[in-house]
Amino acid sequence: MEREHLDQLLEHFIQVGPKGCGAVVTHRGKVVYEQYAGYADAEKKIAADADTLYRIYSCTKVVTVIAVMQLYEQGKFLLNDPIENYLPEFKNQKVYVHDGNGAGKTVPAKRPVTIRDLLSMRSGITGRGRASVTELEVDKMFCALEEKGGYSEREMVKELAKIPLSFQPGSRFCYGLSHDVIGALIEEVSGKSLGQYFADEIFKPLNISSGGFFREDIREGKLAVLYTWAPDGCLLPYERPDYQINASHKLESAGAGLLLTVKDMAKIATVLAVGGTLNGVRILGRKTIDLIRRNQLEGQAMRDFRSAWKNGWEFLEGYGYGLGVRTLISPEDSGVNGSPGEFGWGGVAGTFILADPEEELAIAYAHQIVPNNLEGYCHPRLKQAVYGAL
Repeated sequence: MEREHLDQLLEHFIQVGPKGCGAVVTHRGKVVYEQYAGYADAEKKIAADADTLYRIYSCTKVVTVIAVMQLYEQGKFLLNDPIENYLPEFKNQKVYVHDGNGAGKTVPAKRPVTIRDLLSMRSGITGRGRASVTELEVDKMFCALEEKGGYSEREMVKELAKIPLSFQPGSRFCYGLSHDVIGALIEEVSGKSLGQYFADEIFKPLNISSGGFFREDIREGKLAVLYTWAPDGCLLPYERPDYQINASHKLESAGAGLLLTVKDMAKIATVLAVGGTLNGVRILGRKTIDLIRRNQLEGQAMRDFRSAWKNGWEFLEGYGYGLGVRTLISPEDSGVNGSPGEFGWGGVAGTFILADPEEELAIAYAHQIVPNNLEGYCHPRLKQAVYGAL
């Protein structure tokens, strides 16, 4: 693969934003490009390199999808099973509705939330925010949990189940905490903690040994500094404590918790791009990967996703949403030179995973900025440059 224009692109990214970044590309299971630019810690002049670990945030969802679909392949559950069959706290769910006079009330859910609802973000479970009563209640839940100190994924999900849904299950799309419920499902049906399951069934087979959920698991100085924008447009270290990645906090978040190197992110993407078996190790079946990358949205749910294209997710125009991943359904609308069915996800601070089974191509990229207003700048440019080199 031609290196020069990719090297120049990473250097350009450093000029327009991040202090440091890295990218790894594989083709037919082999690394064909690996490069790092800038700093993992600009203040200490520590260069970004192959050992730099990044908070991959929502790219964690890709690993979670692999894990839960391994259990699916073992017959542990069906996608259309109600989640209450495995996590009984979700029985008798309520839904917030408005009465037309500015007031709200709850009504019984018309049907249970299914595992497929959770994986496709059609559960009615939201994240924190102010756009709905559910989001406000989720915010209150986290404030209460954080006042008490550390809490596990399972403890958080039990509290989450008490909050009425934002809409009837299956009827709409809302990006939220559904994958954390999937994390609790993985723990319940496997009998292992999420971190242990990832280690045993994904990381060890793929020779991923550098990361995990907690900073205590990594060598001093290897975690990239998280930066934020100052009022003058400069980047400064983000002073918010990373309490959730301290082992004392206990949270192994299936939606946003992992710390990985770009090279290890690429291993995750690669196994998905080559049919589920890498270097003789089977992680997932090819037909299961095809199911993961099949668009799950229709009707109002698809309209909700398309609305997101116009409200901050413009870089996802032309995509649908599969089982926990974006999936390219219209290259013409997206304006990218990728293959239909290319899939993956991004993380809030700038991480990016792409798997393309048609080309057996995988891309992993990372930088660390919040808020990450460069996602729609860096990721599509890297993608089109890599596809252009094929």
